[in-house]
Amino acid sequence: MTTFRTAAGGIAARLDNAMWFVLATAAIFAFVAVADVVALLRIIAVLPSPPLGDLQLGQRLGTYETLLFYFHLLFAGVWYYMCAALVRSRGAEPVPVLTTWTVVAWRTGVVATVAAGLALPHASLVDGHWFELRLEWMIPLLLARVALAALFVVAVFGLRRRMHEVLSSPPSSP
Repeated sequence: MTTFRTAAGGIAARLDNAMWFVLATAAIFAFVAVADVVALLRIIAVLPSPPLGDLQLGQRLGTYETLLFYFHLLFAGVWYYMCAALVRSRGAEPVPVLTTWTVVAWRTGVVATVAAGLALPHASLVDGHWFELRLEWMIPLLLARVALAALFVVAVFGLRRRMHEVLSSPPSSP
């Protein structure tokens, strides 16, 4: 029985390293997103006049969370492309191997949360009601993205198992 990293002559080692990098990015994103939710709850609790420090912290966390979310998507896309290329190099078709319900659910959730984020009302602190409404809608959006990060972890380990099966079998002739 071969390990994943030595399957097909060790070709999966780079893929495995990339996988751990993508998972680390997802974990860091989830941590920052939860911290952002806590900051949002603290701000909402003291509206209409939250302390400037809380607003600045919330803004920084929101910026980091957004950047990490999009970096996570970028790195996930690169990793998925690497998986597809590896499956093709073994003479198999990547779609049946790399399409699972977790991948489909994750992709659908990502599209939904990006669309929801774009639909949020733009508001500043002086807008009062709209500012509070935006903050209140950001909380479920962030929690959904944290849940998507957890689903992504499940999807990645499921794909890793499928990749191992492909790499452990003899290559198909083209």
